[in-house]
Amino acid sequence: MNNFEQNLEKLEQLTNNIKRSDISLEEALKNFEEGIKLAKTLEEKEKSIISLEAEIKTLGEQEQNITVEVIDISAEQSKVDDINNRLSLERITKDMAEKTYLELETKIKAAQNNIAEALKKGDFYSSRGPEIHELWFEDGQLHVTCSGAARITMTAGRRKAYVTYSHMGEPVEAASFPVAPEDNYVRITVTDASGETAQTRAYFPEDWGE
Repeated sequence: MNNFEQNLEKLEQLTNNIKRSDISLEEALKNFEEGIKLAKTLEEKEKSIISLEAEIKTLGEQEQNITVEVIDISAEQSKVDDINNRLSLERITKDMAEKTYLELETKIKAAQNNIAEALKKGDFYSSRGPEIHELWFEDGQLHVTCSGAARITMTAGRRKAYVTYSHMGEPVEAASFPVAPEDNYVRITVTDASGETAQTRAYFPEDWGE
């Protein structure tokens, strides 16, 4: 299989990837950009074949005594024609651009709405590296999951703190801490092995149903 066919298969794969419902916004954008580059490469390949054929034809007309043997050009053009019949380059570029733009626009709007909603609710955190994946209150406890950390700390408004440490060199990725109305507020801090931290906002008794 030559580079032309490989690029075409790659382009079809990227198009299918973008249409997946579970693809992330970042991955979709990356696939879209790569697909556009491949589509342009294929289109330029077709144009170069057509241009080369025209030059050969002109030379043949000008020099009747010159025998011109076209090697693989007709075969390449045949492949191009066949590909254009099945999945034209113009349709690839236009269809991919239009559909992908709409899909990405939908994903972006959804992400923007989620961010706006999170800001309204206060469901966000600041970070210098560590990630906080989930945080919820259940059965009188605060539960949190995060990226691998050296320790997870819950501080409370009445000057107390609970800490869950990594064990035997294994990073800690989850912790649960008891909460009570007299805590006034609680806050989670995740610290990684290099000392970088991620910190939530303060949560108050009404957040955990007290």
